[in-house]
Amino acid sequence: DVEETTVAEAMALFAVLLHRYTGQDRIAIGAPNTNRSRSELEGMIGLFVNTFVLAVDLRGEPAFADVLARVRSVTLGAQSHKELPFERLIEELRPARDLSRTPLFEVMFDFQKLPTPLEPPGLKATLLAIDSSTAKFDLGMSIRDAGTELRGELEYSSALFEPSTITRMIGHYLTLLAAVVRNAETPIWQLPLLGDVETRQVLVDWNATMAPVPDGRTLVDLFEEQAARTPDHTAVIFAPGRSSTGDAAESATLTFAQLDARANQIA
Repeated sequence: DVEETTVAEAMALFAVLLHRYTGQDRIAIGAPNTNRSRSELEGMIGLFVNTFVLAVDLRGEPAFADVLARVRSVTLGAQSHKELPFERLIEELRPARDLSRTPLFEVMFDFQKLPTPLEPPGLKATLLAIDSSTAKFDLGMSIRDAGTELRGELEYSSALFEPSTITRMIGHYLTLLAAVVRNAETPIWQLPLLGDVETRQVLVDWNATMAPVPDGRTLVDLFEEQAARTPDHTAVIFAPGRSSTGDAAESATLTFAQLDARANQIA
């Protein structure tokens, strides 16, 4: 089925994106199910929607084709239990509850086929987008099949994400999509995330740190001049770690004046 393949591919790509961001090998994604599998239910009024929790396994450095197969497998497994209400699942598992997030999953993926607007004689109907101004989950991706194209959007909690972050996330999703179209057998950790603009920014723009040094002056001279200008500014931060004996070492900082004094003592 072409539509089922498209759904699995879009969700697998979403799981890969989250895996690359978080480093987690198991990504739990919520997915709604219409629960109208029987023809006699199609025209009935009422909410039949149930929620699946799909745990996508990304262990073992798989290729995208392998991830796609795993998504299909976990989705078919969920379909075999589609009559089990999500609320009943929560009652049985009794996870630790936190009012700030949804139990069992924090991101949602939704794929739907856009309905054809009803057009009574003499009238023209148009589908309108609704801005709810609230996010039901930390992050939610929606893909809509409009027949000739796929339309996607990301709904996000503004307490967790900046708009610029979401814009970059969309760009990374599209970059991953282009890469797997070229070769679905590429291991997911080798798939590119950055587009041309971000790649140049990271490799070129942010590394353009060269500065002219006056003739005859050494690095020692430059450091002593900096120490004289900002003696109380932090020069070195020692991060917490383990000492040679295995004990936890304390963090420490040195100002330019302190570092200059210690360097002169050693000299």
